[in-house]
Amino acid sequence: MIIFGLSPLEVGNLTYLEYSVMMERYNEKMKNDYEMQRNVIFNAIINANRKKNSGMIPLFKDNSEKTATEIIEEREELFG
Repeated sequence: MIIFGLSPLEVGNLTYLEYSVMMERYNEKMKNDYEMQRNVIFNAIINANRKKNSGMIPLFKDNSEKTATEIIEEREELFG
C-alpha cells in the first residue's frame, strides 16, 4: 500500500520513526474525519425521524456569546 507516494520499503529521506509518526497522524486525522461523518449522518437520521412538534437536535452545541472583557482576558492570558 502506497500512501503519500511512499511505500514502507521506500521512505526516502525520512527515518522510520518520522515515517511512523507521519502515518500515526494521518490515521488519527482519518479517524476524526470518519467520526465526524458518522455523527452528521446519525444526527440527520434522528432529526428526520423525530416526532411532530419536537425540537431538532443541533449538530453542534451553541457557543455562548462572550463579552468584550472576557475576550480581552483570554488574549492577555495567551499573549501576556
